[in-house]
Amino acid sequence: MKKLIDYKSLDFIKSRIDSYSSFIITTHQSPDGDAIGSSLGLHYFLKLIGKESKVINCNPTPNYLKYLDVNNEIEVYDKSKHYELFQKCDVIIVLDLNNLKRLVDVGDAVSDSKKEKIVIDHHIEPENFADYYYVDTEIASTCEIIWNLLSLFEQDYTIDTANAIYTGIITDTGSFGFDRTTEKTHLIASDLIKHGVKPHKINEYIYNSSSLASLHLYGYALKSIELFYNEKLAIMTITQQMLKDAGLGEGELDGFSTAPLRIDSVKISLTIVELKEKGVFKLSFRAKNGNPIRDLASIFGGGGHQLASGARVKETTYESLKTKIINEAKNYII
Repeated sequence: MKKLIDYKSLDFIKSRIDSYSSFIITTHQSPDGDAIGSSLGLHYFLKLIGKESKVINCNPTPNYLKYLDVNNEIEVYDKSKHYELFQKCDVIIVLDLNNLKRLVDVGDAVSDSKKEKIVIDHHIEPENFADYYYVDTEIASTCEIIWNLLSLFEQDYTIDTANAIYTGIITDTGSFGFDRTTEKTHLIASDLIKHGVKPHKINEYIYNSSSLASLHLYGYALKSIELFYNEKLAIMTITQQMLKDAGLGEGELDGFSTAPLRIDSVKISLTIVELKEKGVFKLSFRAKNGNPIRDLASIFGGGGHQLASGARVKETTYESLKTKIINEAKNYII
């Protein structure tokens, strides 16, 4: 019989934090604002209340989010250096993901560890690999959950935690523009501002800190857009050659995938990124309200939210992958 996932309350999660001393926090590959924001927001708070805490991720932090890591505390996983730490800490906290595969190499260290594992997330249908789960699929960001968790403690949070949580909320709500943005989201943002967050400064870091090379790559990507099904489906492609020409890496594409949705007629967009490993592609599905695409992403082994999902496909060619996407997508355009 399949083991049932053990969902818990935030009060229970708080009790585990109160009960233990040392924590490792980790999040998904190609971390975005919500992943980095929730990780650092919790990390800074744990240290504030006297806990030992480390953030160990499988990929480096994107340049536009490095302002949150004020003392360069996030470590990139190195098995020879970090594997044993996952076996020795008291608790492993996994944030903003529900599938062990998205931890890449860190996933082995997490899976092998006998220590307590807690998942805090807002994605649907989690994989059962941890001891305890707090999952709220109605909430806009994992950072909102972290704020709710920290509000249970007597200790107030600092400006570093506030900046981290605000960043995650801004990026995962599309600057408060996505459908799961609620009154509570704005109230949390208000409290973060009361703690010293300067929205205009966060905005500068997130949206106005691109390099010229990044803008060139963005231009290449926009030129690649093709439209199908009466211009309701948009496919954008980013190849290794484009990345090479721009002098950038695969982890510097945050925000690109929403660009095709700016086209008035487009209901569903897909960004295909050719990865370094031969025959491997990253897919980013995005959609406007009324055109859920999570099930479409699941056809390609992925998942996520109804309007924002992703997948990673192996052992294929660009041509065959694109053809399959076009054929499958017609069933999801409304």
